Amino acid sequence: MKTSFNHIERDNSDITHNHKNTHSSCNCTQEIITSLNHYINKHPECTIYQNSLMSSLIAGVYDSDVTIADLLKHGDFGLGTFNHLDGELVAFDSNVFQLRSDGSAREARPDQGSPFAVMTFFKPDITHQFSAPVSPTTGSQYY
Repeated sequence: MKTSFNHIERDNSDITHNHKNTHSSCNCTQEIITSLNHYINKHPECTIYQNSLMSSLIAGVYDSDVTIADLLKHGDFGLGTFNHLDGELVAFDSNVFQLRSDGSAREARPDQGSPFAVMTFFKPDITHQFSAPVSPTTGSQYY
């Protein structure tokens, strides 16, 4: 399977710092954020975006305003869940699917929310085109 990689300039305006409790004239935190944003946009294949903490999910935070459309700004490949824990989120080649507990799978809507997901822009190091189905035994020679 051959996967193409297209660089998309990320909107990282949601990464900010609250200066209310800063008692220094140094703007070090903002400089770090600016440097990080520059690196993220220069090397999207080397970054991972996570929209929440696993501890929040474990604590029962099952809803979010972060949408599938928002997640796709930060990656084309990832895993997560949907609001109300309504299935597993699987993202591959910028296609996001909802795998539900009843065994059904469907394409996710851009406006669906996700309380937890991890996304990245995937760039394969090795690709191979298969001309026929491959068994697990013969397929192991490719990885």
